[in-house]
Amino acid sequence: MKIMSTGNTLIEEINSTLPSVQEVALWWLGQHSFILKWSETTVYVDPFLSNLSWRLSPSPLDAEHVTNASVVLITHEHRDHYDKEVLKVIAKQSPKTIFICPHLLRQQMIEECEIQEERIIGLGHGEHFEREDIVITGVRADHEERELINGYDRFMGYIISHNTESMRVYHAGDTLVWDGLADFLRNKVDVLLLPINGRSAEKLEKGIIGNMNAREAAELAIEVGAKYAFPAHYDLHPLNLANPHEFKGYVTEERVNVLIPKVTEKIVLS
Repeated sequence: MKIMSTGNTLIEEINSTLPSVQEVALWWLGQHSFILKWSETTVYVDPFLSNLSWRLSPSPLDAEHVTNASVVLITHEHRDHYDKEVLKVIAKQSPKTIFICPHLLRQQMIEECEIQEERIIGLGHGEHFEREDIVITGVRADHEERELINGYDRFMGYIISHNTESMRVYHAGDTLVWDGLADFLRNKVDVLLLPINGRSAEKLEKGIIGNMNAREAAELAIEVGAKYAFPAHYDLHPLNLANPHEFKGYVTEERVNVLIPKVTEKIVLS
């Protein structure tokens, strides 16, 4: 898979990109890892940067490159979303970075990533985190199925925006299309970042928990009516691949723009 830029060159591009109030800049890092930027606020979602043996392409960044994160969002504790070695480095070299995760993961991150308690915020479904430069809403994620522990969702997605006038991005995390998801998102998001790797009994036997597939993701994009939709989570694991062009083919609604970027290609949306 073609990678547009890497390392410090990529970080310099991100730092020099200053979207307007009505824009968001986006870089896909492969799998379900994204960098989003509104104005001067840079958000990393599930930064999976470790070069594990099964990766089909190398990470475009090392943990040491990440010195510009305003906020880091983690959707759940699976290895390709919760890269604790990377988070430990980011927390140490960027003391102003805050971390947001499911409530159930918060204490684990404090201990494993050596992050101070005051820098980690737990979010549940429908809960909000807000400060002057960022607004984040938790959205439940049903990874094969919904899993509630002590009333908290194990898996999460997030709606992220700079303010009420900015582009609003939904990062689904790992999830199926649960009943009511489209209604929850409608009129609240402009950009969808959706997994398309699907699920099967064979995958489940191998420990690969399922998500929506390309057709289901496309149907969600149409029903929500967002302006832009990105397929993700289809490229890195040899047992968990999918074709993003199938997703694009299923999106028959012209008002939904499907984008299939190259890894680390800069996309600016408005």
